[in-house]
Amino acid sequence: MKGILIQRDCLLRASGYDPLRLPGDIKLSESTLEALHNLAATGLFIILMGRDTAPGGNESTEKPDKGIMRRLVGMVAAGETEVEVDALLVCSHPEEDDCACWGAQPGYLHAADAALDARLNECYVVGDSRLDVSMAYAGGCRPIFVLSERSIGQVFGDQPEHKDVPIAVDLKMAARYIEQEEETAEQLGGPRAVTAPAMDTDFFEAASLLPEVVPLSARAKALQSGRRRAKLQPWEIRRLVASVVAGGVGLSLGIAYLLTHLYRQQQFPDWVWYVTLQFIPRQFRGLLFIVFGLGVLGIALWGAYQKMANGQLARRGKRQQ
Repeated sequence: MKGILIQRDCLLRASGYDPLRLPGDIKLSESTLEALHNLAATGLFIILMGRDTAPGGNESTEKPDKGIMRRLVGMVAAGETEVEVDALLVCSHPEEDDCACWGAQPGYLHAADAALDARLNECYVVGDSRLDVSMAYAGGCRPIFVLSERSIGQVFGDQPEHKDVPIAVDLKMAARYIEQEEETAEQLGGPRAVTAPAMDTDFFEAASLLPEVVPLSARAKALQSGRRRAKLQPWEIRRLVASVVAGGVGLSLGIAYLLTHLYRQQQFPDWVWYVTLQFIPRQFRGLLFIVFGLGVLGIALWGAYQKMANGQLARRGKRQQ
């Protein structure tokens, strides 16, 4: 999936609002809606990300559909351009919590990749703060910075951390930048040479620090559903292996006890002595069965992994055709 991840404050600031002092009643400007229409015309996924707040600027204690994020989606859909937002990336953590949603730990981007199969090195992050730029670079995305009536010095100071960030005066200019980038990528036959860093397994295990992914459009829901079926996360694989091993040990012990009972109580023909490998010492017989069991388990897990990987490649090949 190629997408444009827009920081919610960009929409608010582009419509003349201070994100830190939101009034109870807000409305997106016509120029903001037109810019969103131009972004949607690229055919890329439109994803809105940000902290969820209730009307008036207070942190929302309700579900994501009760805060400002869903209100913005409704405004975008109800405008004259009728733009459809594909998904939300919602941070519901209090500001004092050290969550991993944005900044140097790009939780928004990793969550989009995990849930929607985002090709991060082909995605854009449209933001209006230095943390948005840092998040884009940390996740391997292309940042587009929107000034919205601020100067470069006010935002970045005299020594900006990154020198090659496209800076747009407003959201409409950011949309033009992305259109030009897409035309260039189409002519070159590929995205910019940016490699998305590998995702940290420990990061995903800290589920309480993750943003919530809320698919809205039909294509986003289908993508998330297919992603869940096709890809197991590292902790899920470990849990699966642990369950298989524990179940196998229990089954093996049960069979061993039954066989021991039969050996002691039941008379068997002579050929059973050879079939059950009684001519091999017990300790070597035990090691032989352990190696055999590990081999069968390894082959089964490798086959499952190959099937999932091939399914991912097949889907990506279809999307590229």
